[in-house]
Amino acid sequence: MTDLESRIVRELEARADSVSVGPAPVADMVRSAGVRRRRPLVVLAAAAAVAVVVAGVAVVAPSSAPDTAPPVAPTPAETRYVGYGRVQIAVPAGWAEDRPCGPPLEDVVYVGRPNPQLDCFGPRPAGVDSVQVLTDLGRAWPGHVPAAPRQELVIDGVPAWRTPFVTLASGDVPVYGVLVGFPDDGVQLVLESSTGIPTLEKLLAGIRVLSDRPPTKRVGIGHVSVEVPMSWARNVTRCGIPREDTVIDRTAHRACQVPRRPGVESVLPSNVDPRTISSVRYDLHEVEVDGVPVLRSAPVCDEGEPEVCRAAVWVPSERAGILVDSSTDAATVDRLLDTLSIDPTQVAVPPPYRLGDGVSLALAPYLQRLQEVGLAVGVAADGSGGQKVLAVTPEVGTMVPVGSAVRVEMGRGTS
Repeated sequence: MTDLESRIVRELEARADSVSVGPAPVADMVRSAGVRRRRPLVVLAAAAAVAVVVAGVAVVAPSSAPDTAPPVAPTPAETRYVGYGRVQIAVPAGWAEDRPCGPPLEDVVYVGRPNPQLDCFGPRPAGVDSVQVLTDLGRAWPGHVPAAPRQELVIDGVPAWRTPFVTLASGDVPVYGVLVGFPDDGVQLVLESSTGIPTLEKLLAGIRVLSDRPPTKRVGIGHVSVEVPMSWARNVTRCGIPREDTVIDRTAHRACQVPRRPGVESVLPSNVDPRTISSVRYDLHEVEVDGVPVLRSAPVCDEGEPEVCRAAVWVPSERAGILVDSSTDAATVDRLLDTLSIDPTQVAVPPPYRLGDGVSLALAPYLQRLQEVGLAVGVAADGSGGQKVLAVTPEVGTMVPVGSAVRVEMGRGTS
């Protein structure tokens, strides 16, 4: 553990208890304009108030609290997605799969490598549509159809290309087609229709590329949160130093030297203004997030081994902030802070202890804290008669809609 890290931990612990904690000024945060992401406000009916009586404790829930692809149309319930890997397209649920040599006689989807049988040509009946999902980008339309020019696209953040609509067959039953390719995935979609170009447009609107990002969760303090991978644990530290990627809301400083591992990130929700932390200087500048003024610093990196980079955000109207550090690089710190959100319809589940030093709260003050931030409370006792908070669900720090129910388990515990 470096001297700097030791000083930061000691300072946060010493100051956490002196910082007032109360309900955030939600009304002041709801802006009528300039909000980057609009979210529906949560309206809590008075009838939603729930009283829970356990062991003589009554708890009442609060009563208020390059080019892009065509827009993706809502997928009707009678459709299904087919595709290869993360590239998918919505087709009607009743479509057949695969087909023998010759033109399709019914709506059909084919998924796989180019099939020589599909080179068979003949007249296609009217009103028949088809989708081929081919796993070979060298494949264009079979036979005599010349290659069409390509337009570069980005679909769900993934590079792609498409051709214009092309007439594949004319005469009594014209057949139209369009190709869409995904070079990074080695996938090509061949859409054909004797119904008409509007049908092809609907099929194009049903193309999607699934995210290959790991699942994430939002964690924070009050209405302030950042996004971290779902796999991150809580408070995996030793002497205040993270041992793996973790969210930290409880530290215990001990006089021990623990080396920092490379490639480890941590997020620390805090009610301490980073401008008052003397052990590290955060050069804060004002930005706007979700229409709310925010103070944010650029990453500052030390010269240790491994190098540790740190940055902070502070939301004055919330009296809340988040400290981020990384022994990977400064870019990782910035990526975590880029996910910052201030959402008055969401609130973090507060811990049953003081932020920083981790001193436990008695049951009654903790239940009051939950109500103050706009959460409904249910209490479950283990039958021992104890008043110690044993567990909280959802997990502390998790962002939930205002008015959500929180389950508090109480008992004697094993301390």
